[in-house]
Amino acid sequence: MAEQFDPKQTYALHYEGTRLGVVRKGLYYEGPEAWQVGEIHEGRFYYNGKAAGTVEGLIVTRTEPKPTTVMQLIALEE
Repeated sequence: MAEQFDPKQTYALHYEGTRLGVVRKGLYYEGPEAWQVGEIHEGRFYYNGKAAGTVEGLIVTRTEPKPTTVMQLIALEE
């Protein structure tokens, strides 16, 4: 069985090997100031308050804005 996103867990969000940000308790933070810019909730990825993609297992598929971007959640230990 493939790993599933756990909203209680902390993850790094990666695109093509580059870390974009961190997901903590379902909230997405990015940038040097670690600003909250999105969230993952009920299998959906939200960015700047708008639905922007889906989450299946540990794969985030961002569909807005185009082009579609496939990113990976990597579990972090705290």
